[in-house]
Amino acid sequence: MKFPIYFLFLGLLGCTLFGFARAQPAPHSYRIQAVGTNTASEKWCDYLRAQLERRMGNNHAVLNTSAPPSALDILIELDTTLTADYAIQRTGNRLTLQAENEEVMLWMIYQCISWLAEEDSRIAAADLPPALTDMRLSSRGNFRFEYRGIYSPSNMQPEARAILATHNVDDDWGLWGHNLRKALGNQSDESLYAMHDGRRDESQFCFSSETLYHGLESYILDNYGDGVHGAGARSFRFCIMPDDNDRVCQCSACRRAGNTLQSATGAVDRLLRRLAERFPRHLFFTTAYRTTADAPGSPMPANCGVLVSAIDLPLHPLNTQEKTVSQFERKLTEWKRVTSRIYVWDYMRNFDDYLTPFPMLAPSNNASRTSRKTAYRVFSSTAAAMTTLRWMMYRPMFSRPCCSQTA
Repeated sequence: MKFPIYFLFLGLLGCTLFGFARAQPAPHSYRIQAVGTNTASEKWCDYLRAQLERRMGNNHAVLNTSAPPSALDILIELDTTLTADYAIQRTGNRLTLQAENEEVMLWMIYQCISWLAEEDSRIAAADLPPALTDMRLSSRGNFRFEYRGIYSPSNMQPEARAILATHNVDDDWGLWGHNLRKALGNQSDESLYAMHDGRRDESQFCFSSETLYHGLESYILDNYGDGVHGAGARSFRFCIMPDDNDRVCQCSACRRAGNTLQSATGAVDRLLRRLAERFPRHLFFTTAYRTTADAPGSPMPANCGVLVSAIDLPLHPLNTQEKTVSQFERKLTEWKRVTSRIYVWDYMRNFDDYLTPFPMLAPSNNASRTSRKTAYRVFSSTAAAMTTLRWMMYRPMFSRPCCSQTA
């Protein structure tokens, strides 16, 4: 009797997460057009047209000129001034898709294809998950989190991330973790290193060093550009953090910046500000960890933020009466005074827990909701060995947008 129960559970769960199929007549054809003469809009218009033609077997149902009254008019617009991540406008047989950036537009196109396929059996979309948006209604919305990084084998392929609206630290960050030495390469200038106990200590950096600043500047320009000029220019994220020890530079420049014997926040914060001003299209982060656990004394630039690890939080639904939870909330409150860009690295399962079918589902959902209430900009989770099915279970928590709908 166990197997029927399990199958019933999975069936009900699928209905809950993805909704029931809608039974209404599908359009006989689709006309896809760009709004105005925006080159970027035309690019995505062509992309959607090519996708539908391929998935429908080139059966002449996708039009770009005149169309019969029964056709669904799909208009595409990339609008960088949009005040939401996306907007859907539905009036009769006209469907307008707007996105604030190209990443969201790509996700919107796959949402559109998946939604159309639910009503039009001619569209092959078995490779796409069910749509999270209902395009029968006008709506506009934002993703729950600015950065949605699930560190899982199921989230490693760029094509899958485009469909699921997720991110990956290996591709989205120009500098991540304790990798500052790799970025700087072989440097013989001792001014790079911290002054500790009256001498240079190569186990830690001097974050007031001009050699360090110019080394990072060259690394960013050579590998990622300034985020403005050049073909395919886009913004990247960079994490600037001390090496994993408690050494703090005590040179005169670092002490003037605010360093103490235990805190390197002053010098690291000043370096982040210089980089943020030099590269206004890129994002720069430090970590609320060890010698940079304390928040700086004044607000950070808009393109700066902080990474906060939730490793000390319990792996069960959070209770604010617990000491570890209240301490974590106090840390977030301190950082919220100086930045709105708080990225939390959470853990939805233990690294050695690879046999439990759906471990930590309720606690992960609880943590996700808590993150939104605390105004985190990210919910990035470690989930080693997560299969595609498990990822589909977690996906609505992170990728379903918050939206307002009108009929």
